[in-house]
Amino acid sequence: MAAFDTLKTGVALRCHDSAKTELSDTDYGVLVNQAVDDLAAAGIVLPLAEDESLTLATDDWQYDVPASFAYIKEIRQENAVSGGKYPNSLAPSLWRLTIDTSTTPVIQFDENEFTITNGAKLKIIGQKRVAQLTGTDTVPVGVESFIRERAIAYAADILAGGGSELSAWRRALSEQCYMRSLDILRRLPREYRPLPDAKRVPER
Repeated sequence: MAAFDTLKTGVALRCHDSAKTELSDTDYGVLVNQAVDDLAAAGIVLPLAEDESLTLATDDWQYDVPASFAYIKEIRQENAVSGGKYPNSLAPSLWRLTIDTSTTPVIQFDENEFTITNGAKLKIIGQKRVAQLTGTDTVPVGVESFIRERAIAYAADILAGGGSELSAWRRALSEQCYMRSLDILRRLPREYRPLPDAKRVPER
């Protein structure tokens, strides 16, 4: 797994701008994150992730969806308060995904059918979008090649102004890397696609 800074440096090196004099480090970061956004636009998600940050509370039937989750496949409930095990999968009919009054995606439980165990945790199992990278972030496994090639395509296109031999080389590099990124996108394994039985989180 590459760090964000390492990826930016690699993109600059491939574009013959290793000192980042023609584009700044910030510029390369913007282009890397544009490539990340392209993944989201293509419907790509990360393989299954789990989150145990939600705790049930008496008479509270609505809970914010944990950050970055775009699809929820399953919700499991802790067997007892502080039990640490999640043997019970909640039937999909007991919960739905919606937007609350503050435009936040939430899990809404059926007040008539679901019984709350106060203090018990929920395990959310689903898929997340690839989030934009900052600071010391690490590029998620499986999508690094796409992000790198697409960012090189964007950077080389910007740097290709003029009629010099280097400019012509950069234009060719931009085209090659863009086509390579399309090929990588097509060949991403099935686990990077939304699961057919998962519920989509609104607005994500």
